[in-house]
Amino acid sequence: MPPLTIHFINDCDNWRRGTYFRYHNLAVALTKLGHNVRVFSTDTTLGVKDREEVRDGVSHRLINTPFKITFLRQFLDDYPPCDIAHLFQPQLGPALTWLIVLSKKSKVLFYDWDDLLVTAPFKNFQTNQNPMTTLMGQVKQFATYHY
Repeated sequence: MPPLTIHFINDCDNWRRGTYFRYHNLAVALTKLGHNVRVFSTDTTLGVKDREEVRDGVSHRLINTPFKITFLRQFLDDYPPCDIAHLFQPQLGPALTWLIVLSKKSKVLFYDWDDLLVTAPFKNFQTNQNPMTTLMGQVKQFATYHY
């Protein structure tokens, strides 16, 4: 099997716990198997510039978005074509990027989230009262019926 080009996209790289370790360890393992994995994320630290970093053999593209409203910078970044685009923790910025931008540049879309997102930060996450619920329902429907 030829190596796959895989993009991981997530909301924020600042918090090195939980989801960070899930995608980082998976990226390291896939890289060791010969695949080309690149992580696309944001850094919300004031004064930090956009940058590329290599961590444990995995390339990370970090876009500086010190204020969450600037998630549009992540949406407008240049994403090369890939075989698989994997969305972790589908917050608004990365979810829109994955759904609109990467759906045109990847062969397969994949997403997941852990149970932490279900209970936080939205108390009524399971109801349609929250716009994030509506967006995630659309993401699930799109991924389920188109791939």
